[in-house]
Amino acid sequence: MRYLSVLTSAILLSALILDGVAANGGELLYNQRHAGYDVSVSVWPPQPKTGLVVFTVLVQAVAAANGHGDDQLAPISTTLTLRAQGPANASIGPLRPNPVQIGVSHFDVRVPIEHAGQWIFTLHISGPLGDTSADVPLEIHPSDDRPTSWIVPAAVAAGIASLALALAVAGRRLRNATRPRRR
Repeated sequence: MRYLSVLTSAILLSALILDGVAANGGELLYNQRHAGYDVSVSVWPPQPKTGLVVFTVLVQAVAAANGHGDDQLAPISTTLTLRAQGPANASIGPLRPNPVQIGVSHFDVRVPIEHAGQWIFTLHISGPLGDTSADVPLEIHPSDDRPTSWIVPAAVAAGIASLALALAVAGRRLRNATRPRRR
């Protein structure tokens, strides 16, 4: 029974760790309408610092607007070009990301940012409703320079190792329990 509780604990720990690591999301940074498109931009981490910043861009067609906030949006296929202008004449792009799924304008863009300060990310969208651009401001904070990049991979590795150990122990106990006893 003790091994079953160890196994259960290991599975729960691994699920919690992996759920936090694999979650696709971020903080909604921008949501506006442009030329028949509904453009949403989320950023991860929520308080972006110099280093790698993940932008999630979702472009949908406004199929019906009734003016009460519950407009009908529909998937649409567009192309996205991303450029950014930052402090000290720093610039990024043009980047032309591929959609996460063909035919749906959902883009995950990983952008390395070296300079802290105010940035303007320009999204150029081209699709069946025409071309449009959106400027998305974003403040990038300085990195705290602590060596934390190893924490998440180490936690994932520890969770996987715990799970593997618990499964091995449970398998051995099960094998011993089902093996005929010698007299």
